[in-house]
Amino acid sequence: MRFTLSQVSIPLIVLNLGCKFVEGAILRPNEQLEKRDQCALTLGIAENLVNALQNSFWDGNGYVNGITWTDANTYEDINNLMLAASLSTWDYVNTESTLAQLGLANAGNWDAFFQGSFDDSQASF
Repeated sequence: MRFTLSQVSIPLIVLNLGCKFVEGAILRPNEQLEKRDQCALTLGIAENLVNALQNSFWDGNGYVNGITWTDANTYEDINNLMLAASLSTWDYVNTESTLAQLGLANAGNWDAFFQGSFDDSQASF
């Protein structure tokens, strides 16, 4: 089965991979944060979605027919999954993508790259 980009990206954004809001919760000075157990089923579904996305759309430096902001949001979702599931499966998106290479070089002309649009709600490309 082939997935479209919207079928794969949207579920990744919707999945809650470990954030839990507890009203009135306060971290006291000597308390330690502990990682919550993750729902194996949710992480498994997310992993399958990322595999489908990578197999269908990754072209070695970004996503086929993707734009900067959808690609960047997808990188963020993938990294959130890798953190939640203690995976490194897709680390290559942090070094091989055009956006990552520009950031790693620390020499990019960000104004030209983003064409004056520094917020995804303003993206025009």
